[in-house]
Amino acid sequence: MLALARYNRIGPDSPMLIRGELFPDELDRGYYGRLMRLNGLVKANDFDNLAASWAGSPLYRLEILSSLAGVPAEIFVRRHTTIPFFQGIGNNGQAARHNDSGAYLKFLSWQWLSDTRSEAYFCEKCVACDLELSGQSYWRRSHQIPGLFWCPEHSFPLRYVSGQAAFNRSPAELLPSSLVNDAEWMSEVQNNPVIRCYIELSLKVMASRAPFDRESVSNTLIAQARSQDFDVCVYEFSLDNMLHEVVRQYGRRWLDTVMPPYRRRKKLRIPCYRSRRFVEEDQRQGTFVLQCILACPILYGSAEEALSAFGRFNPGSTTFFKPRPQEFLRKTDELTRQPVCDQYDFRGNQSGE
Repeated sequence: MLALARYNRIGPDSPMLIRGELFPDELDRGYYGRLMRLNGLVKANDFDNLAASWAGSPLYRLEILSSLAGVPAEIFVRRHTTIPFFQGIGNNGQAARHNDSGAYLKFLSWQWLSDTRSEAYFCEKCVACDLELSGQSYWRRSHQIPGLFWCPEHSFPLRYVSGQAAFNRSPAELLPSSLVNDAEWMSEVQNNPVIRCYIELSLKVMASRAPFDRESVSNTLIAQARSQDFDVCVYEFSLDNMLHEVVRQYGRRWLDTVMPPYRRRKKLRIPCYRSRRFVEEDQRQGTFVLQCILACPILYGSAEEALSAFGRFNPGSTTFFKPRPQEFLRKTDELTRQPVCDQYDFRGNQSGE
């Protein structure tokens, strides 16, 4: 179906602005860039000023974008951003809150135009289909999942362009200058059942209507990992003690596209690319979600089995206490035999001098 472009103004004094209807699975950044092109603008600041004048009231940019699309902000967030992926396992449900919630408005200001990786990915066959159906191509949200290098619909290798500014241009325009991974590695990745399970689970988590409970998922994964003799983190689920198996099954090269190389690989540090500012809390949240999804193909037989385990509420504590340091395990009589230290004043002089 052809996505209609129409002139519209929200009030008598607001400027005229061309609006475009959303395509299925269209990414927020891609829709933003498409509106820029429809209105003949090149710089993002110029379009921001035009959109703010059109809205006529102080709103967050993501709210303005959802108004231009003609859909409620919470639906726009859930269907056209990657926010549900990184918030798919968490204690906060801001993505499902109403527009009048102060926490939700603050959430929108932090999550504007969220990124999942440093390149923009698109499918060559999807571009051809888009041009045939509507005369224009667009960026798909599902293609931006970390670690996804083929189109889930066509099973065709994704092409990519470096830099987030690529979303301001159409995929068809960037097709001649885009890059693609080598065929041998692509065949190896696509035929890896663990990677395919990770991708399937990632897409299902992003499409979920509500986030899974963080504590419950953590307890479930800790119990499952310990049942398979993995010595996992004692407080919250972590891949730190599963890295050898993770690298063996996923492969080092593919894993480095999801998490950056780090010295000695003793600790897992996965990047969470969010907006134009670094938010430490988002970094920790994104790291936790990716660790959970990466572990599931190893701990469970399929994505459906993992999702079923996520859905079972598990409030029970699977926390194990760390062994106390050796100095705290001395007997009382051993401690009483220790010589009493001389008293010193605050200048370091022994008392009584």
